[in-house]
Amino acid sequence: RQRQMCIRDSSIGIVSLDEYISSCDDILVAADTACYLAKESGRGKVHILQPGEANILNPKDSSRIVQRIEECLEHKRFELFCQPIRLLGRVDQAGETMCEILLRIPGQETEYLLPGTFMPVAERNRMGNMIDRWVVSQTLACLNQHALTENRYDVCSINITTNSLLDESFIEYFESALSENAIEPARICFEIAESDFVNNSDAVQKFYSQMKHLGTRVAIDDFTGNTAVTLNLQNMNIDYLKIDHSIIHDLNGNPVQCH
Repeated sequence: RQRQMCIRDSSIGIVSLDEYISSCDDILVAADTACYLAKESGRGKVHILQPGEANILNPKDSSRIVQRIEECLEHKRFELFCQPIRLLGRVDQAGETMCEILLRIPGQETEYLLPGTFMPVAERNRMGNMIDRWVVSQTLACLNQHALTENRYDVCSINITTNSLLDESFIEYFESALSENAIEPARICFEIAESDFVNNSDAVQKFYSQMKHLGTRVAIDDFTGNTAVTLNLQNMNIDYLKIDHSIIHDLNGNPVQCH
């Protein structure tokens, strides 16, 4: 039963070996992207990467994405967007409103490069923690300047990459940034992917303990009810569960299409 549950919750990426693949590194980059897209479409999915999808099958495109990430980090060219988070049921007693911080790389004209395209490349090249730090610093600066409270966003939710979970200096950086901007820790919520709770449990436990000690909120992103994660919830004071759409059903047991 345990094995069946693990197989059902797995995300699988499939890549064709064609003229765009010229090395083992290219295969790994493409496979990472296929797995990432499978995860984004819901747990327990299989995604076959199509030619040109995510624009990184060509190794030259992958190099360009790395270069664009480096330029965005150096010259602060990333762009952040706020997406309102609406809680199920009543608003809590404090009447707080939340938003999720979304990251984009501006395109040459109007089209943005989305995380599904550049984050697999970033994490593959160990750049995820640098991106996370940039997002944290800019979000805290906006809170300090009251740019977000004008829109009645009291709590900002930030996705955290595996790179940062494994980076022991990230906690120190975050604590220093909080102090520098005079922001209450409870105004930040870090979203940890359910897959990290399974694949990097020790790092997640340490990160979770340190964040809760600071007073920062923690959420599980793309929660599917994985058995290992569900059992651990009994010992963890998780603030929010962001439930994956693949396990949402109506009263008749039919899957609900979420958009």
